[in-house]
Amino acid sequence: MKTTKFKKPSGIVLFFAYLILSLYFKIGYGLKTDRKAFRGLKGPSMIIAPHLSMADPFLVALAVYPLKPTFVTSAHFFGNPVLKKLLSLIHPIRKTMFSSDAGAIMNIYRAAAAGCNIVMFPEGKQNCFGKTMKVTDGTAELIRRLKIPVYCVDIAGAHLSFPKWGKYSRHGKIRMTARNILTADQIKMMSTEQIHEAVSNAIRHDDEAAMDGITYSCRDMTLGADGLIYKCPECLSEYKLTAKDGHINCTCGMDATLDNRNRLSGVRFKTIDEWHMWQIDTTDTDTELKSEVIVGAFDANGVLQKSAGVGYCTLNKDRFTFDGNVFGKETSFTVDTSRISGLPITVGKWFDVAHENAVYNFSPMPDPRKTISWVTFIDKLHNNLT
Repeated sequence: MKTTKFKKPSGIVLFFAYLILSLYFKIGYGLKTDRKAFRGLKGPSMIIAPHLSMADPFLVALAVYPLKPTFVTSAHFFGNPVLKKLLSLIHPIRKTMFSSDAGAIMNIYRAAAAGCNIVMFPEGKQNCFGKTMKVTDGTAELIRRLKIPVYCVDIAGAHLSFPKWGKYSRHGKIRMTARNILTADQIKMMSTEQIHEAVSNAIRHDDEAAMDGITYSCRDMTLGADGLIYKCPECLSEYKLTAKDGHINCTCGMDATLDNRNRLSGVRFKTIDEWHMWQIDTTDTDTELKSEVIVGAFDANGVLQKSAGVGYCTLNKDRFTFDGNVFGKETSFTVDTSRISGLPITVGKWFDVAHENAVYNFSPMPDPRKTISWVTFIDKLHNNLT
């Protein structure tokens, strides 16, 4: 690799961010970090981590400090003008999720050549429950070609403190440990398959198992859970559940409670994740999904408009199809499910699909909670659990 110019994050911005974030996480979430593995590291390097909470980028930045991390960041974050300006201070690499993005790959090579410490989340998206998913295709091949050392930041407790489906954060404990998992010399001797296995093993994590016994403080542990938990284990009906005030109830009379140790009672599942795993196992991928949707899309100025159009979506084993109207124009496209390895989700609101380097948000109507059914369908179809 030849030396090349590539903008790194502002040292001043990182310094003040470190002061604020370290106090926030240490006081509110008992954060403890072991960063000894980064001693002496200057770069270039690849730093990976499981992605089970929205707090993960901030936590990784704390773990690597005073190193300057160069994040590979999902393109949809740039659709918010305010967030786009904030991101410009740290100069991330923009990438369209679950889509071939040659520009992003070239920028990763440029960043490595400039000695950057590149941060990636190999699952390709933030998961909506506490278990890691499969490493995305192409990650191992990228590492093999870069031939730079790979580090992993193990993050425990972030998902349970900041569940993607939760309306409130939970004050508990978060632990981080940095590890060197592959040296440059090791990578030179390894096949793509061996690298893929090493990365998969490094990020594999079950947050509920890792934080078993931890007590959490939260205004309502269940609020928002009905965006993830949608099937009643008693009557098997779907989207008849409500979650609030510590209870998950079904219209059939089923009443489950979630305590401050994240344990369920009144239902056969011990945890929310166990309940969701059952939903994945019982998902029928032979039955096509259909829904009217509200469409979100990027306008000509690169701003994400959450009500850009309407239409209909269908999903079966072979393809995802959209027919509708976006920004006043008739729009139709089909994507083979072999090219959709995962669906990024905002729980209870919408899921994302990329087509020809454009990203669309789809919010099922009349009940946007049904977003999770589309995500679960793809996860079951591709056996996405590690």
